[in-house]
Amino acid sequence: MGNTIPPGTLINGLMPKISRVFIEETRIFGDPFGTLVKKVDDPYGVGIEIAGFASGAVNKKRDGSCIPKGTVALAGQVNYTNWAYNIEVMIYDREINKGILTAEDAGKYASEKLKTPLKTNAQDHYRSWLQLVSDVVDGTRNIASTDRSDGAGNVVAYAPTGIVGYAGMIGQPDIVLAAPVAGSLSSITDLDALEYVQILEGIASDFVYESTANNKLGIENFCAGKPVLIAETKSLNAIDVALSMNAGYKGFPTVSGREYIKRFADIVEVDCFPAIPTNALYADKRLGAVLIDRDAMREVIKYADVESHRCTNERATGYSYQGESIMAIWRGAPSYAMLVKSA
Repeated sequence: MGNTIPPGTLINGLMPKISRVFIEETRIFGDPFGTLVKKVDDPYGVGIEIAGFASGAVNKKRDGSCIPKGTVALAGQVNYTNWAYNIEVMIYDREINKGILTAEDAGKYASEKLKTPLKTNAQDHYRSWLQLVSDVVDGTRNIASTDRSDGAGNVVAYAPTGIVGYAGMIGQPDIVLAAPVAGSLSSITDLDALEYVQILEGIASDFVYESTANNKLGIENFCAGKPVLIAETKSLNAIDVALSMNAGYKGFPTVSGREYIKRFADIVEVDCFPAIPTNALYADKRLGAVLIDRDAMREVIKYADVESHRCTNERATGYSYQGESIMAIWRGAPSYAMLVKSA
């Protein structure tokens, strides 16, 4: 039984009250690969094939035959579904009404909670593309995880042994560029910074002209426009500082590394490259940059939908977000991976 206050008893002070609840915006990370990846919808089948003719038709001496019988080799790759999600969220009526004080706050609460699946999806999608971009060489991986993104699920292991790298060209310059660390600045010497940008400029110049050496499938190919440089933000910051403040190169055509690079490539910045596949040939190296044709990255969306269900007993609505995609990098496109030393 609750206590009561006897008549005439003085109440000293007031009971503290929450006058307002501010529901902060659920911020969804803007995927830097969003403008780079070519997306198409295809609900049928389980895989895709990307193919391209390896060369032009043969030019040969006329042999006197009546019917032309020329043929051209076709190079291709097959990719299967490699990314999927199943995200669930439920909103209880009383969960909202007991936690806020106005109808405006109730609407804000519901809308921001419904954005949390999109937040998770954006995080996973970006990390998945970043992992795929790091598969520049052949090798193996050992990945330990859980079957829930909050880490509370069952432990699962993923150990692919036949990763096929997509990079047509692999460079291993004697450049030292440590992996970015949260809360710390990255650094690079002025000589290494100059070598970094000049190597990329040289590769971009090669990509302008047709070659079989710039892609993994040996197709006669070239970049129709500027290639894209995928690089770490802190590494580019360090290169900017080295070239604009420390180097003192007389006649250097720009004031920073980014400005120099933008003359020959468009830049897509990421936070930190994952480790490259395990390969004894590159045991002491990490990924420092990827220069790639703008049309190389593809995503085929098999399905992406949301379904809801009303639970009358609990007075709640549950939402299920599901999707499945094939994410692939065309190995017939011009591409270059720069592998650097961490120390």
